[in-house]
Amino acid sequence: MAEALRRGHVDRSRYIGDPNFSAVPVGKILSKKRARELAKSISFNSATSTKSLSPEFYLEESKDTTHFSIIDEDGNAVSNTYTLGYSFGSGVTIPGTGILMNNHMNNFAYRYGDKVVRGREASPANRFDSDKRPMSTMTPVMVFNNKGKLMLITGSPGGANIPAAVLRVITGVVDFGLNIGEATMLPRISKGWPEEDLDYESTASSDVMAILEKIGHKTELSKTMGSTQSIHIKDGLNQGYADLRRPNAGVAVQSD
Repeated sequence: MAEALRRGHVDRSRYIGDPNFSAVPVGKILSKKRARELAKSISFNSATSTKSLSPEFYLEESKDTTHFSIIDEDGNAVSNTYTLGYSFGSGVTIPGTGILMNNHMNNFAYRYGDKVVRGREASPANRFDSDKRPMSTMTPVMVFNNKGKLMLITGSPGGANIPAAVLRVITGVVDFGLNIGEATMLPRISKGWPEEDLDYESTASSDVMAILEKIGHKTELSKTMGSTQSIHIKDGLNQGYADLRRPNAGVAVQSD
């Protein structure tokens, strides 16, 4: 999972931008052929070196984000991740509303054209332009089963750790058949790019972390990762679960 996450971050940094402005190779990135190619490049006996993937630079992202998941009695659903960027966003409030503006101009490749820099800061796909949306790790998710029926709504705050938090919930439910509470509270790891560290939560197995260190991962204890807010639709029931990693989260249940 750590190696898969890192390869996803590499693709994101190289290719992702507003599709209205850039020819993002979505088909290639999501193709089964490419998934197989990437899977073959992962070794279970040794960690992949960062330099073998790319020696490019990395831009740290803020974690001042929130997510909510909603489904009503008619099955209408919303998965919404909302962020101000940094704390208090840009610090600018829309007059008469009290609504803070975010600072997501910061997510553009603000050093586009600088030949000294390689990576997301200088990415042509994510360069600044008017009417353009910046790249982001926000990952609101809806999962549909093989019959096209909605089965899972989830998402999370957490900056660059969002994909790892969301992936952990999805794999727990889909691949391992866990209930939404069990899947939410699984210990999380995160492997970005191109930093070497494999971040892990304190609830992760010390034996597992020792094995990962032995094969070459540089593990580092992290604070809790994300705060997924999820609804699992199962057997006609909407089962909600608010991540316990952050305080003051809640679940609303319609009893009638």
